[in-house]
Parts: sequence; structure tokens; C-alpha cells
Amino acid sequence: MIKLFFIVLLSINILPFCIAQSVSDENDSQSEHLSRFRFVSGYSISSEGSSPILNFNFHYSGFKRNSQNFQVKFAFEPGLIFLFSDTRSYFLPYLRLSPEFGFNNNIFLNVNAGAAIYSYGEGQSIVPFYGFSVNYLFHLNNAFALELESGINSTLLTYRPFGYFYIAIGVAFI
Repeated sequence: MIKLFFIVLLSINILPFCIAQSVSDENDSQSEHLSRFRFVSGYSISSEGSSPILNFNFHYSGFKRNSQNFQVKFAFEPGLIFLFSDTRSYFLPYLRLSPEFGFNNNIFLNVNAGAAIYSYGEGQSIVPFYGFSVNYLFHLNNAFALELESGINSTLLTYRPFGYFYIAIGVAFI
């Protein structure tokens, strides 16, 4: 059963590469960046269990609308993650930076590094992390898109490393 679950998750990561859509516009030279405000909801799976997540962020993308073919640009993302577990909920402000690999204006792969602020009983701590994510934008119009995201993140330079896989779907306001 677990093997089937991981095969399905891997398929979700690979499927967008197979069904890439191309968006064309007459004003290619005056295209706007694909930077977007995002609200995504999903599920995270780690060695400590699984839990639902909500994520609000602004994803700055160096890509412009109607980017064609393979390109590499810079991405910057400040955001807030709400992670719900059985024992308590976590509110994690974070910042991540990454090179972003783009395929046909709607598929993006990010290899990222960042930091999150973790609050605990005695205070707060900045926790560095690294990971990667795959995003698929399904453009509904020039200002709105559905976004599928999946990825893996892990803490960096911590006493007890923590890693998790997540899959989410949400809306993006471009």
C-alpha cells in the first residue's frame, strides 16, 4: 500500500512535464512577470506523521508571461505556513530563495534554500532548510491561475533533522 502511495505521488510530480501547455499572447515583448500571490492548501507527510497545511505567500519569479522553452531564472518567496498536527498547530513565517527552472510558461522546478522562524515555549529560533518543489500553473486568464505544487524540504544544520514531503493545490493571483 505504501509503495502504491509513493508511486502516485511521484506520478503527480512527473505528470505536469507530460502535459505542458503553452500560453501565447500578442504582446510578448511587454509581458509581465509571473510573480504571484498564492494561497495553497495541502497535506504534508514526515517521519512524525502527516498533517494538513495552509500556505500564504508571494512568489517572485524572474520569468515573464509567455516564456517559451527551457530557462533558468531567480525566485524569491516570503510566506506563512500553518501546519496542523494532532498535538498543536504551528505558524511558521519563512523566506526561501532558489534558482527556478521553467518549462513552457507553466511548469517550474525550484531548488531552494531558506529559513523559517520557529516558536517554542522558551522563545524563537531561526531554522534553515533546503529542498525542491515542482509547480504547475494552469492559467485560467491573465490574472488568475490554479497551481499544483509538490516538494520535499528538510532542515539544515539542526540537532535533529526534520524532513517532509508535501503536495498542495491552490490559487495564484498574477
